[in-house]
Amino acid sequence: MKKAIILSVLTAMSLGIAGCGEKNTVSSGVSGSGFENSAVISDKEETTAKETQLTSVSAEQTVTDANQPAEEASAEENTDYESIKPFVGLWRYQVPQNSYVYVDGKECGDVVIYEDATYKYTDPDGNVTTGTVKHRYDEIGGTKIQILTFSGDSFGSHDGYYLESAPYELRFGNGNSSRLARDRAGMTYSEIAAERLGSFNDLNNTFCHGVPHSEEVAFTEDDSEYYKVTDFSMVPSLNVLKDVINTQFTGKYKDQLMSGCEIRFMEKDGVIYELDGAGTTYEFKPSGFEISVVDENQFNATHVEVNTIRSKSYGTVVFIKENGEWKMSDFISDEQ
Repeated sequence: MKKAIILSVLTAMSLGIAGCGEKNTVSSGVSGSGFENSAVISDKEETTAKETQLTSVSAEQTVTDANQPAEEASAEENTDYESIKPFVGLWRYQVPQNSYVYVDGKECGDVVIYEDATYKYTDPDGNVTTGTVKHRYDEIGGTKIQILTFSGDSFGSHDGYYLESAPYELRFGNGNSSRLARDRAGMTYSEIAAERLGSFNDLNNTFCHGVPHSEEVAFTEDDSEYYKVTDFSMVPSLNVLKDVINTQFTGKYKDQLMSGCEIRFMEKDGVIYELDGAGTTYEFKPSGFEISVVDENQFNATHVEVNTIRSKSYGTVVFIKENGEWKMSDFISDEQ
């Protein structure tokens, strides 16, 4: 009884809307940051006039480097250079250490994509690899997916997948094995908002639905039964999860996620245990909104869709800059 009561309050505190007992559009895997989403994939939207780059990549990278094609570029390739333009700029190559790349990703060098459909990869030791990039569409289940194919063997896979729900990254392989993350200085407000909304969805779902655990009860505390976590890809440690929350959220969303983490999981002698059972949750759609800049320390994403099991609603998500990082802070419902 106590367990059910505790889990039922995990996500009821922030929107003033009813939570749902089952997940809707996004399947969680727990940064970006995001983690693993199964949201609808579509073409990348054009950046609107009201949306500006937070900071552009340095003039040397955007002007000088863009005019210096990588050595392996082939003049015989018939590449649609216009399709490459949205991806031009500086990216960070990241691989997971023990968990998902979104949770404990390690940077393994820089990648610059150029307008002439070439790229340059510099690894942590300063070794440079160059190659070509091709853009194409693939179709899965009737949905078009944008793919960038990189020549050579620099990354975990040749194909980097672009999802509208995660416009700040290119994903390699399955299971979040590695990715190219757009350099934060070159991210747009929409990309930052999408990253934070996706990260909230995955963290919130993890805290509400739990992760794989042992069948036998490990111990009982305060009349609640705890089980040993068996899949550490989503929960490498509570400190890692709390670092993600502190970096990406502030205000009531930081409080909500911290509370969810502490209610769901417990760590003893380096072992992570969890409270069994499912709580209630809701999810934000990380696309289809409009950006308005309030000042240098705040921007808003309006017409953000919120999915519950009973209905869909819309509102404005507020983002605040703290210590140089944009953090998801508040939600204002259109129904208020």
